[in-house]
Amino acid sequence: MRLRNLKPYKLKKALYELDDERNQVLIGYEEIATIDVDIQPAGGHLKIQQYGKEITKYHTVFCYPNELIVEGLYIEYEGKCHLIKPIQKWRHWVFDIEVIS
Repeated sequence: MRLRNLKPYKLKKALYELDDERNQVLIGYEEIATIDVDIQPAGGHLKIQQYGKEITKYHTVFCYPNELIVEGLYIEYEGKCHLIKPIQKWRHWVFDIEVIS
């Protein structure tokens, strides 16, 4: 399968700082790289069963294999950071992202 509509997006990692009680507090995001991916709204019967009413907070991402992309990083999409969920690694990679901020 050839991927189409690949667009550049910023790949980011979260930056944390310890507060007075030694808890990690999110202070922002640091850009790691720019990656080419195709982002589409999450949909389908299985996704509805998996996410339920919160399906509007999720998108599905398609991309070619890239070692920079790992679970737990963030992609900036539509001005918000989205958390990368587990990656399905085939000839191309497919994963969901969830709106965080």
